[in-house]
Amino acid sequence: MAKPKQRLSIATPLFSKITLKIMEENRYMDLNSLIKYIPFTKATIYSKVNRKQIPFKKIGKKLVFSKQEIDRWIDEGGNMTSEITIPVLMV
Repeated sequence: MAKPKQRLSIATPLFSKITLKIMEENRYMDLNSLIKYIPFTKATIYSKVNRKQIPFKKIGKKLVFSKQEIDRWIDEGGNMTSEITIPVLMV
């Protein structure tokens, strides 16, 4: 039986470049940066993401957190009060 062909995605390097670009602009954080920024464990953040209790976006499979939206979320006591929109970076 022949093995199924693996599909290589050209989008993966593009997502990596986009992720790197927005992280360099210091407006967004990845999961590890967020852990340093707020006192939550990785498991707690994943749980909050799963329940949509923390503002986040995904670029491919990578979670991205806006510093501005996290600050607003903290100021509101950790409550999601409205839909949050984050502009999409076009490359």
